[in-house]
Amino acid sequence: MKTMILGQEDVIELLPMDECIDLMEQTFSQLALSGAAVFPRSKVVVDPQKILGFMPAYFPALEKAGIKVTTVYPGNSGTRYHVHQGVVLLFETENGSLQAIIDAAEVTTIRTGAASGLATRILARDDATKLAIIGAGTQGNSHLEAMTQVRDLEKVRVFDPVPERAEAFARRGLLTYKLQIETAKSVAEAVCDADIICIATPASEPVLKGEWVSSGTHINSVGFGGPAARELDTALLRKSKIYVDYLETVLHDCGDLVIPLKDGELEQTAIRGGLGDILTGKTEARTHDREITLFKSAGVAVQDLSAADYIYKKALSSGSGISVKIGGYNLLEK
Repeated sequence: MKTMILGQEDVIELLPMDECIDLMEQTFSQLALSGAAVFPRSKVVVDPQKILGFMPAYFPALEKAGIKVTTVYPGNSGTRYHVHQGVVLLFETENGSLQAIIDAAEVTTIRTGAASGLATRILARDDATKLAIIGAGTQGNSHLEAMTQVRDLEKVRVFDPVPERAEAFARRGLLTYKLQIETAKSVAEAVCDADIICIATPASEPVLKGEWVSSGTHINSVGFGGPAARELDTALLRKSKIYVDYLETVLHDCGDLVIPLKDGELEQTAIRGGLGDILTGKTEARTHDREITLFKSAGVAVQDLSAADYIYKKALSSGSGISVKIGGYNLLEK
């Protein structure tokens, strides 16, 4: 019995953003139709800023089970080390065999941006061309790539509390996408007149306020600091049509929704549903051009399973990765 091992470069090669956006459309549709066994994140705290996290799931639509195991070290931002490091373990469900061990850093990066790309494709105005990026880290870069796949961008602004990081982001954007990217001095300046806002920050208190957001804007919020942290203020939530990736996850993990719901400042009915609910016709998307739409994502393990299965199947045909004998046979029953 052999298990395939696929590293960071393999994932980048086998999971391009455009393909991952289409894959996430299929994944969220399947999730809405057939469900999944998804368990809340578990974590071991190394110290308050360093954790080892676990995200297990069984996805009947794929007949696959698995778990993502990663360290989350926010202090790595801006260093040679990824904030998320670990693996996705992919199991088939007939005999329970481990099919693949896949780098989780790039899976997480790409599938998170791809989910926001999907949300933008189905929720943003068709004529949306002005993008604001808040947070110029790994997810800021992933989201810029995703947005270029779903809308024809004409203007991009970026804000990061570390100006050098925003400037580097702008240089990469010019080289990679031939986009002239302005660096903003504040969040308010960055989002002024934006049609699309992507925010990915480690903030514990709101940094994006409703008063700064124009009618007709679509927002992707993927900053995740747990149930006690938030990057969006309540005024923005109240004026938005809210959609999520997976309701149980955001109600358990996302302070952006957990806190105002607990404080009675927001009703759960403000959450219109998941992306899969839109795709399967269970809920409506944008109905007019002046609505503010908000996609709040905490990530759900079926995204990792779906991406891992897709990568594994492509690797089988392309010859990528290496295979090793892990075991799994009953040696008493040869």
